[in-house]
Amino acid sequence: FIVAMGQSKKIIGIAALGFCLCLGMVLFILACALQGENWWPMFQIVFFILAPLPVGLGLGLSGGGGSPDVFFRQPNQNTFFMDVGLFLGTALGFSGFALPFVLYHAHVITTTALVLSLCGSLIMCASIAAYVFFFLVKKKEPEML
Repeated sequence: FIVAMGQSKKIIGIAALGFCLCLGMVLFILACALQGENWWPMFQIVFFILAPLPVGLGLGLSGGGGSPDVFFRQPNQNTFFMDVGLFLGTALGFSGFALPFVLYHAHVITTTALVLSLCGSLIMCASIAAYVFFFLVKKKEPEML
């Protein structure tokens, strides 16, 4: 029974995160479609799709093995590729947040589209961060008495 309760909490958590991702996508689409059907803010999604790729590639090349605790480095481990991947992933993620401001400054999108795309970005990034925090963090194993 206890195992079933843990599984149902995990399923509810995944469903809530999926709902948040869908809400973020709806806000992106509304930002594009509401005022004049200007679809330039959708390019923001490209940055968020590409952001994890250099991080995963860097972790794979530096021998991280994909374990959740890869950021705890061993003294003799080469972390050059991991550091470059984290840098490029951060640059792509920051560019995803900066693109609506650039488009607004160039008078390509309106204030409404700016606010909606930023809200969509915050919701999507928060849901991805929540997934990493709750589901990919290594759990402490119970100690035997």
